[in-house]
Amino acid sequence: MAFGRSHRDPYASSLGQLIEKATFAGVQTEDWGQFMHICDIINTTHDGPKDAVKALKKRISKNYNHKEIQLTLSLIDMCMQNCGPSFQSLIVKKEFVKDSLVKLLNPRYTLPIDIQNRILNFIKTWSQGFPGGVDVSEVKDVYLDLLKKGVQFPSSDAETETARQEIGKLHSELDMVKMNVRVMSAILMENIPGSENHEDIELLQVKYDFRDNQLRCLLFSKLRACEMEDTLTLTSPSPSHLSLIF
Repeated sequence: MAFGRSHRDPYASSLGQLIEKATFAGVQTEDWGQFMHICDIINTTHDGPKDAVKALKKRISKNYNHKEIQLTLSLIDMCMQNCGPSFQSLIVKKEFVKDSLVKLLNPRYTLPIDIQNRILNFIKTWSQGFPGGVDVSEVKDVYLDLLKKGVQFPSSDAETETARQEIGKLHSELDMVKMNVRVMSAILMENIPGSENHEDIELLQVKYDFRDNQLRCLLFSKLRACEMEDTLTLTSPSPSHLSLIF
């Protein structure tokens, strides 16, 4: 226990002190070696997960220092990737997610968009589950509740790539339809009323039917692409949405 600190102080434990120092605003950047050392202690000590979560919660609670919040989020991310279910199951509890992380989205903290999106991405990713039987029901409830309130979550890399592929396919289909329209227009311009070639008329009918089917498919493709394109433009929740949370 640190000298002069109550045993109730989350920074009183040796692990709490390490977390306090690793996320202090005076630190220039993330010390990944120290972060991994913290992960090792969490994984190898009985009280490690509990002590770590307490210290992390204290660091971000009512903290207006963006640098400390950023460092703490980096540490949380590394711990979630390198620590076991004993730690993960505590982080995904509503007590931590809603009472600590979500509160940071309150406009009064004026967090930059990238930090807001990082918090939202944590919640979204964690709600999808972990190996090892971690119960994510509480973080999933928080995620669904935020969605109901109109909070927009950033898209993942996979979702972004899928959206780009859909939009690229849509542009290709549009180019094909435009080409067919040009061919049909050229045929019509060449024909003089009463002197139409029967084979040209049949070809024109085939191309018209083909174009009609393409346009039908294109309509549905466009609807899907528009939905995906909306995903690409998702940003952090607007102040009006955030005000609904608190």
